Order: sequence, then structure tokens, then C-alpha cells
Amino acid sequence: MILRKTLLLFLLILACLIIPFDISSAEPQVGVPEITGINVEKAGDITEIQIESNFPVPSYTIYNPEDPYKVVVELQGIAPGNLKDKMVIDKAGVAEILISKVEGAVKTVRLDITLTVPADIKPVQKGKALVFAFRNLEAEEVAEAPAKELPVIEAQKEPEPSAAKAGVIEDIELVKSADKVDVLIHGDGSMSPKVFEIEGNKLIVDIPDVTTKIDSYKAYESPVAGIRIGKHSDKTRIVFDLMESAKYHVSTEDKQIRVSFEKPQVKVAKAEEAPAPEKSRLIQDKAEIPAPEKSRLIRDKEAAAAHEPAPFITKEYTGEKISIDFQDADLIHIFRLIADVSGYNIVVSPQVKGKFSMKLINVPWDQALDIILRNYGLSRAVEGKIIRIAPTSDIAQEEENIAKAKEAALKSGDLETRIYKLNYAEVKKIEKVIKDAKIMSLRGYFSIDERTSTVVLRDVPNIHSEFEQLIKSLDLPTPQVNVEAKIVEVSTNFTKDLGVQWGALWRPSDMGGRVTIAGVPSTGTGSITNLAGSNPSGNTTGYPSNNPLMVNLPAAVGSGSGGALGLGYISAANNFILDLQLSAMESTGKGKIISNPRITTLDNHEAKIQQGKKIPYSTTSSEGTKTEWTDATLELTVIPHITPDGTVVMNVEIKKNEADFSRTSGGVPTIDTKEAKTQVLIKNGDTLVIGGIFKTTISKAHAGIPGFSKIPILGWLFKKELDKEETTELLIFITPRIVKDM
Repeated sequence: MILRKTLLLFLLILACLIIPFDISSAEPQVGVPEITGINVEKAGDITEIQIESNFPVPSYTIYNPEDPYKVVVELQGIAPGNLKDKMVIDKAGVAEILISKVEGAVKTVRLDITLTVPADIKPVQKGKALVFAFRNLEAEEVAEAPAKELPVIEAQKEPEPSAAKAGVIEDIELVKSADKVDVLIHGDGSMSPKVFEIEGNKLIVDIPDVTTKIDSYKAYESPVAGIRIGKHSDKTRIVFDLMESAKYHVSTEDKQIRVSFEKPQVKVAKAEEAPAPEKSRLIQDKAEIPAPEKSRLIRDKEAAAAHEPAPFITKEYTGEKISIDFQDADLIHIFRLIADVSGYNIVVSPQVKGKFSMKLINVPWDQALDIILRNYGLSRAVEGKIIRIAPTSDIAQEEENIAKAKEAALKSGDLETRIYKLNYAEVKKIEKVIKDAKIMSLRGYFSIDERTSTVVLRDVPNIHSEFEQLIKSLDLPTPQVNVEAKIVEVSTNFTKDLGVQWGALWRPSDMGGRVTIAGVPSTGTGSITNLAGSNPSGNTTGYPSNNPLMVNLPAAVGSGSGGALGLGYISAANNFILDLQLSAMESTGKGKIISNPRITTLDNHEAKIQQGKKIPYSTTSSEGTKTEWTDATLELTVIPHITPDGTVVMNVEIKKNEADFSRTSGGVPTIDTKEAKTQVLIKNGDTLVIGGIFKTTISKAHAGIPGFSKIPILGWLFKKELDKEETTELLIFITPRIVKDM
């Protein structure tokens, strides 16, 4: 019995030595998470992109770029397995899938999915498979959707009687303007479209009895998100996918169909208002949470804007607005997503670790980044388009070390003397700038030499490089401005003067002397030999017959001005005489005077140009009589200032004072003054009217014999009328031109 037990114990020990026991074999072997396959299936109007893997995907990210036909999916914590770089699907609304590894990320697979329809993808976890589903309305399915046929809004242009109907759509053209987007469908003949509108912001244009070789047309101009083309046996269907509801109208024009969409109006929102509707979004989730709404990153972006990095501002945030809703997300991953949104390159220090949980709605990305940094004791340093993130203590220590190194270099460096010659700037002004700028080190000093326009600086080499940049920015030629003024004076005048003179002589046969009607009797004898129209020598009355006048109201006629018409009558018995003279004068005149002073001066320097006469006049005082002078000149005074945007601000004073020798006082002519003084802002080369005076003088004069001058028609024998109108207009123009370098 003892021998049997001893033998069994020996065999057991021998078995243990020959067959070693592996404890780890009692547990299942853990494999590497990897993708085993990608399938695309269609169930009704739903398309599913199925990501098969040997283990559930730990976490993933979905976001839509600007192109509505693109979707990017990033899978974290998994390898691509044996998948190829590119999978051509070409069914159920999916064109192809590109597979790649994300640089700088551990076990992250990127799937770039190209769609044939714009879609909003939703993630769903089904066992080990991760499914991305979206509603797919291809052109064939659209035909079955309930829709109401709409009339063509604009009146159709009737084709020519001989024009043939189209058989082929040859081209599609998109034309955009400030307020609308036109899509032109070109055919080889006339077309009669039928228009339908269905749910989901879609517009359908059916063109019967035509075909086309065009499969699709990439269009992404708000409000048009895409254009799809469906080929049928009896028609061609064109589907417009719209970003949002938009006004439109359809019209036919010869061999084309025009579909016009009104662009949505851009609304300027206040800071507290909600941002524009979502254009693209980022969704971050974990596999164990089925609902994608649990965590997502949504960014708002204008559809057609270029993807350029926004300026990084710490106090005033202007970055693109985003919404963040994360639970226990890795900080490194969050920074990478913000880099995608902002356009900046973000470098994260190895010291940065931890999980992130936060919800922010509609905030600028740069503000969201600052909040995250402050919440986790981090800081950032910006260098160009690179943002470096590290613990605040590390960056503070780094900046302190840099400052100490600079200070040590300033204290320990050898002093170097350099001479800087100035070409344009005044030395005295540069001296003041150097003192105010305080760019020198404590060991440095400088001096100036006005005679040679030089600055002598002695300091460490680092200061010299900074000082050299300062001199280059200040020692620049002062720009010049040519200022031209035009003073235009226009005058017109019109004068009309009408007058009459007449008298009569009656000498009865039974009287020995002459008697004048309404005149003084004349005792003169002799025959009457001078009739109206002649002026005999010695005539003192100014009337041809030398008889007294009953009415003497002549017009102001003279040599070269107006004229007179004389009539005379003598009776057969030579006892009655009538003399009549009508005088009239009418004159019209026009005048135009242009004065054109111009001058060139430096920026911010006063310039003055003057031309004219000095008029002498005498003054009397206790000191006696002396002669003084007054100016009658044309004068332009200006001080221009060139602004950074190329406009010119000017203080302008223009005078045009002239002597009027027709009106004198004590032999000294009066001075007609025309002056303007103002400050204006004018674009380079533009002309501006800075002043104008318009003056009209109308005068009417009437002279006549009371009572008789009021008699109709006959009243013209007893009156005189004068009409006079004078108009003067003064305009002053100013034109500045910045003088370019030769």
C-alpha cells in the first residue's frame, strides 16, 4: 500500500516536470482590435454603411466638410486590418470610401466617404458593427414621392415656328450674381419643362422626350447644395438639392431652361443672438452610448467661405462659432478637432493629459479654447499659424528663461557704435522719437549731428537691429500733393428798352404867327424844310422839325446800341405838321471766366500761390496823408494731409478779389471779393465742388404820362418801358493728386 502511494506520487511529480502547466492558458487570448470589413446596404430609403470589426469600436468622430457630398469618419483605438486604401462602392448613394491612418494619432483610422447625394449621417451601434445610416432619395425614388406640379412662373418665350424640339441636354451652366443663382440647362432645341416641389427642400425639373450624357453636376452655391440627374426612358429628371427653403422661378428661353434661385439675405446678428443655421458638424461619441446626441461638436461655417485660419484674439473673440458637448473625452483629441475647425496647427506638450467633459453652445472656437485651457491650468503660445499648448507653469518658466537670457545678453554683450545717415527725416524729430521709444539698453546712448543729418548710436548688437528697423520705417520721403483749383464765373444779361417822342404844329391860315399844340408859341417865320429823320445843324430840341415835343420818352439808344424810326406829316396847306419817332434797344450778353491756380506741396505743409494787383489809396491821420495798398488778387492757400487709405484731407482757402474801376470812391476803385475757406476730404484724383454762388437781378422800369399811358393801345404813345435781367454764377472746384515717385 505504501509502495503504491509512493509510486503514484512519483508519477505525479514526473508529469509535472514533463508537461508544464500554463496558467495563462486558462484565460482567453486577447486579440488586436481591427476592422474586418465594410459593407453598404440599402433598406427602403435608408442606406447603411456597416463597419465590421472583431471588437466594438471604442470611440469615433464624424464631421462634414464644406462639400455636402463628403463625410469624414475617424475611428479611434482600432487598426484598418486588411482593408485596401480605396473601396469603390457606386451604389445606394455611396460612390467610394478612402481608408487611411491618421498621422500622429495612435490606432486611428480615417474614412473619407464620397456620396452621390447630400446626406445627414447618423451613427448606430449594432453589436460589434458600427453602422452609419442616412436617408437616400435618389432620382428614381424621387419620382414616386408625392409632389404637386408647379407652373413655370415666368412667361415662356415662344420658340420660332421652325425651331425643332430638343432631343439631348448638352450642358448645364451655373451663373451667380450678387442676389441670385441661375442654373442654365442647354439643349439642342426647344424644351418644355415640368416643375415639382417635394419635402426636404428639393426641386424637380422633368424634361420630357430628351436624353443626356451628363451624369451629375457639382454645384455648391447657396442656396443650391447639389444637382442630380436621373435618366428615364421618357424623360430626363434634374433634382436640385437646396440648403434651405428659397424663392425660385423657372423660364424657357429659346434652347435653354433657366432656373433662378434667390440668394438668402445675410443677417447681421448681435453678439447675444444665435448664429446662422448649421452648415457642418462634428460628432464625437463613445461606442457604449448609442445615441449620437450624447456628445457632439457642431461648427457653424459659411458655405462658400475659404478655409483660412481666423486671427487668434484673446480679449475679443472672432473665431468661427461652435457647439461642444463632450463626456470624458481625451484632451488631446479635443485639441485636434479644434485645429480642424480653426485652421491652425496645434502642438500639445507631452505634459498635457486628462479627460474632458464640457458643454458649450454657440461660442467662438478661440473662446472655447481659452475656457478649456483655463479650466485645466494650461496656456498657449502663438507663433504664426501654430498654437503650442502646455501647462501654464511650463510656459511661464519658459518665458522667464527667455527674458533672463535676453537680459543677460544685454548686460554681457560688447557695445558697438554705428552711424545712421538720414535721407529725408529731420534729425531733431528722429531724436525725439528715439527718446520716446526707449529702445536702448541701460548701457546704450546716442547723439545727433544736424549738419550731416546723422544719428550716432552706441549699444549692444541686438539693439542695433531693432534701431535699424525703426530708422527704415521713419526715414521715408514725405509724399507730395498737387492741388488744382478752378474758379468758374458765368454771367448773362438781357436788356429791352422801348420809348417814344412826338410833337405837332398847327398854323391857321387866318393867323400871322405859329401856334404849337401843348407847346410854347413860336414867333419864327419861314417855311418848314426839315422833316422827321434828319437832324439839322443848330437843332436844340433834338427833334427833326425843331418844334417843341409833346411827349419826350426816348429809349437809351446810341451809336451801336438800338435804333430809332422817325415819321413826319405836312398838310397840303402847310399849316399842320406832325413829327413822330419810335426808339428801341435790346441787348443780350454772355460771359465766362475761368481761373485755374494750382500748386504742389509736401504732405502736412502749407502752400500758397498768389497773382494780381495792389491798388493804392490815401489815408489821412494826425501824422498826415500817406498812401496804403490793398490787394486785388487771385490766391490759393492749402494744407494737405494724405491718409493711409489714399484720400486727402485739405484745409483750403481760395480768394478772387478784383478791382471794379466802374465804381470808385475818391478815385479809388471798389474791390469785388469772392472767397471760400473750408476743410474737405477727397479721394486721390477726384474733383469736388467746394462752393458756389448763384445771383439773379431782375429790374423793370415804367415811365409815362398819368392817365394817358393807361389807354389801351394808344397808351404806347404816352409811356416808356425798360426790362433788365442779369445773372451771375460762381463755382469753385478743387482736385488733389498725390504725386507718385518718379
